[in-house]
Amino acid sequence: MSDTRGAPETGYNLEKIYFPEQTLRLHGPSEGMAEETPMQFGWDWKFLEAKTRFEVLVQISIGPTKARPEDVKLVACAIFSVVGDAQSVALSDFVRLHGPAILFPYVREAISSLTGRSFFGPMYVAPLNIVKIMSDLDPKATTGARQVEENGQDSKSSTGE
Repeated sequence: MSDTRGAPETGYNLEKIYFPEQTLRLHGPSEGMAEETPMQFGWDWKFLEAKTRFEVLVQISIGPTKARPEDVKLVACAIFSVVGDAQSVALSDFVRLHGPAILFPYVREAISSLTGRSFFGPMYVAPLNIVKIMSDLDPKATTGARQVEENGQDSKSSTGE
């Protein structure tokens, strides 16, 4: 049993990480494939219950190339809970930056494990700049932002924006 003395009484607690989708597909040779590895990154988040638990989702798709005619798609989800009343990191910043940053090492490892026994060997994804990636994504298009809007609550107080 772990000792919780000295643990923070406010913040966010990581409860669980799971992978609802892991796909590896091999393609036949094609002249239309890219020379460089095409990669797409997706992100979403949502409240699970009474704004005390929420889920952050990261999706990465890596397309086939001439040298490696296979594509990988992986979806990773993390469930977090809010601890205490006053978090030092606003919820909007946590779901947009910290949650994906916590998930991404697991995504990288899952991709190398998934491709490890493939014909082409393991695929290693380099660390990514989450701040840069997330700056290109619209946080207002997320499920969590829609939940806040539908509940008629002030998004500034609910998501810290």
